[in-house]
Formats: sequence, C-alpha cells, structure tokens
Amino acid sequence: MIMTTHLIHCFTVAESKRLIAKAIAKLLHPELGKRMIAIARGTTCGYVCEEMLGRSIDKTSYVIGHVSPEKTDSSKVLNKSIVKDVVLKNGSQVDMTVVNSVNDMVEGDIFIKGGNCLNYGERIAGILVGSLQGGTIGAVLPTIEKKKIRLIIPIGLEKSCSEPVERISAKLNAGAIYKGQPLRMVPVKGEIITEIEALKILMGVHAIQIGAGGIGGAEGGVMLYIEGTPGQIKKAADLIHGIQMEKPFVNLGGN
Repeated sequence: MIMTTHLIHCFTVAESKRLIAKAIAKLLHPELGKRMIAIARGTTCGYVCEEMLGRSIDKTSYVIGHVSPEKTDSSKVLNKSIVKDVVLKNGSQVDMTVVNSVNDMVEGDIFIKGGNCLNYGERIAGILVGSLQGGTIGAVLPTIEKKKIRLIIPIGLEKSCSEPVERISAKLNAGAIYKGQPLRMVPVKGEIITEIEALKILMGVHAIQIGAGGIGGAEGGVMLYIEGTPGQIKKAADLIHGIQMEKPFVNLGGN
C-alpha cells in the first residue's frame, strides 16, 4: 500500500500565475528545440514568458487588455512601451508577432493564450475581447483549428464562472458595452492548465479546490487540498515556499 499525505495551501492570484507558468515551462521544455511556440499577451502569459525565457521581463508591458477596479487608473502603472511578442523557434526568440506566427506553424506547434472565464468541468474557457473583429484569438483561432496547432490555455481557478461559457458569450455578443466599448467573448477549447494541472505536472500530486477568496492579499485566491506521497508533498511544500508571497502583478493603490 502506498502511503499518502496532504497539505493545504491558499494560493494568491500572483502565486497561482507563477505556479501555472512554471508548469507550462516544464511541460514544454522537451518541445523547445522542436516546435514553434507563441505566447500571446496577457497577465498570466507574462509569467509564462519569464519561465520560458528563463529571465525576468517587464510584465506590465506584455498586456493587451485587462480588468481593473472601476475607480482606479491602471494606465499609470502599465508600461506602454513597445515590447516584442514572444515567439520561439528552435528555442530562440524570433522577430515575429504572435498573430503572424500561426501562418508559419504546422500541426503540433504551440500557441499559448490565457482566458477570462472558466467552466472547469467542461474544459472550456472564454476569452474577453474588446474588438468586434475578435481580437488576437479571433485572428488566430481559425488557423489554429485548421492546422491542428496545440492550444494551451493558462488560467487560474479564480476565473471560474457560474454560467456556461457559451451562454455568457451569447449574452455579450448580442451587443454588450463595457466602459463605452464593445465587449465580446470567444469560447475556446484547448489544454486547460489551472493550479490543479500545474501541481500534477510539477509534482505528480492530486489537488482539489476547497475554497476561494480571503483578505490581506488572498482576495481572488484559491485554497487547494493537495494529496500525494510524503516525498511528493515535501517537494510540493518546497515549491510553494519558493513562490510564496509572489508580488501582485501591479499595485494600483487606493481609490
């Protein structure tokens, strides 16, 4: 009989992003020299860029759209400087946009794009777009599907939604307006990587969500029950210690 034990941890939003990014880097490490890999812009994808490149980047400049509190001004902390899209070929970054990258991709190449809404049980995510043309995902999805490009969706459990993604999409696509601009949603299916899959990839442990939310930085966080062998749990605890207190993506201060 294999002995199992457990630990419980509340992952802050930033810790979750770092955890998911580390898992994707491990998952794709064998593909680096063989596959073209494009990482679309987004907050979680900024962490993925860092783990894939093996260095820090200015993640505030790798954002294309974002959600922030209504009474805050995020423009003061997001870097508007032009930074190249991260597209890797033969393990090295190439000068190419993620939208154009799919034209050069073949079956099995990899496109990474985060989401805003998650139906975990159905393994489907929704991506909010502020463009009637469908944004980045609208531009690349037909080619991804046609060429059978591998679509990886890093998304935290904090983004779990109470309604089916398709129903939300239908509501928004009927003419929703947010902050004076159109707001639409594109439903997508791909390889969903949440904290649960990340822990499995990194440590081989099994995790279930047992709670969400908190105070003092745990707002939006998720509490997981993590089960595995004593050795796996020790490694998981060490990993968690290493990412604990990951700084928030940005600090917008008070209203």
